[in-house]
Amino acid sequence: MGRTNNYLFTQPCVITGGSNGQVHAAVRACLDPPRAGSLPQRAIFMFGDSHLGVTAPAIQAAVNGAASVTFVAGISGCGLASNEYLNDPKASRFHLNKNLCSSMNEAIDSTLRARLQKCDVVIVHQSWRKNAYDLQQGARVSQAQRLRSLADLVLRKGASLVLIGDVAELPKDGSFCAATGWHNCEVTYADAVEQNRIQDSLYREVASRTGVYYLPLLPLVCDASRNICGAQVPGTATALYSDYSHLDPTAAVSYLWPFLCSFLEDSGVLGQG
Repeated sequence: MGRTNNYLFTQPCVITGGSNGQVHAAVRACLDPPRAGSLPQRAIFMFGDSHLGVTAPAIQAAVNGAASVTFVAGISGCGLASNEYLNDPKASRFHLNKNLCSSMNEAIDSTLRARLQKCDVVIVHQSWRKNAYDLQQGARVSQAQRLRSLADLVLRKGASLVLIGDVAELPKDGSFCAATGWHNCEVTYADAVEQNRIQDSLYREVASRTGVYYLPLLPLVCDASRNICGAQVPGTATALYSDYSHLDPTAAVSYLWPFLCSFLEDSGVLGQG
């Protein structure tokens, strides 16, 4: 995860530590879209874990000035999280900083309540697959309810919620396979679907509500026709993953932004459907 970490730790809106007050201040500073002039200006608020940290530039490129884009991301699986999840003993094996993640979630909620306006967009992108199967039932239920409560808040404000699914988890780092053979990074498409099954099912349920949208990424980063998910852009020799679960930030921008742009336009999220 070396290249990914090097990138993430240089991004001011990727929260890596700090006191409760520092985390709240950082979230408020990062989720502070400029709203210039007297006319309403649409804003996009994005948050999640390190997976958002590497894909946020691709989303920003896709929006291309159609809205003011802000984001905040946590590390070590710290994205949208319920208290029960943070206190689940099995979550600790992901090196989760409970205090950091709790402060970040509190700050995100309070900031959205204060700043989210009608016609704004909230985007959530994070990984659930590593922990969803291992969590105790109460934590799994509370994580689902945490997402539903976020949807309630967003829709009450007259805004829209976009859920972006996760990528595949590969058996080796992309950088390792670039040197040893790309086949070492391949999993079947069916396995990747199973990895993301719990998240996918929940996102589809929540997206059944008017004003909530879901974009699964697996069909974009995998070659379903060959039943393969690997570390390269499908059908090319271009590296797409920097490690086993994070896209390379540069590759994510150049490859994903056209798909993200089409989704935002076709769905009508930005009022252009």
